[in-house]
Amino acid sequence: MRKDMYTVIQERAYTAGRLSDGLSKKVLPEIDEFIICLKKNPFDVRKVKQLTENRRVYRKRFGSWRLIYVVDKKEKIVTLLDLCIKAAHTYKP
Repeated sequence: MRKDMYTVIQERAYTAGRLSDGLSKKVLPEIDEFIICLKKNPFDVRKVKQLTENRRVYRKRFGSWRLIYVVDKKEKIVTLLDLCIKAAHTYKP
């Protein structure tokens, strides 16, 4: 991997969401393409929002699904925290 690329780490909740029966097979390629963009530059992506409670945490919408992730600029690591259907508790730690 190039030194200027970010490393992407997947947490258990993200993996569980990805394996969920409710996740549309149409959404998976979009998510994979987005992760490639995160590796190159996690700050140059469209329609990504920072969560107001924690400015290090971001979310990206894929239909009714949300990918929640954290960016560590110093270590150049993106941690995929969760992939879940949007609900009232989706953004609560």
